Amino acid sequence: MTQIVEKVLEPQINFSAPVTANSPELQQLLDFIAVGAAERDRDRILPYDVVELIRRSRLGALRIPVAEGGAGSSARELFEVAIRLGDADANVAHIVRNHFSVTERILRSERTERNRRWIKAAVDGAIFGSAATEKKK
Repeated sequence: MTQIVEKVLEPQINFSAPVTANSPELQQLLDFIAVGAAERDRDRILPYDVVELIRRSRLGALRIPVAEGGAGSSARELFEVAIRLGDADANVAHIVRNHFSVTERILRSERTERNRRWIKAAVDGAIFGSAATEKKK
């Protein structure tokens, strides 16, 4: 557990722009996520620190065109990043899968004012989530 506490206090990654599929910052992010993944899973520790770092990295803007403030990655690059993210921590990859689905739908739709607001939110670091398939207690 000590390793996770240290990670929360010391994520030494500087994100001056959204991470791209081949940026060194993406690899640093993935390395950070991988540290403690098994411990988080085993001890049922929710990855708040990891999700916050993903938000700060603006990984969610991976597919958004550069002209709109995103990383401008291709669909193929998105899938490659998703696989790498799953290798680092499958639970974290699952957390952001809905975000990429929503983002892709927005990108394939007409650029209405509403869609431009959603795109800006993603560029600013928002992560779109959905609990529609989660079991109610």
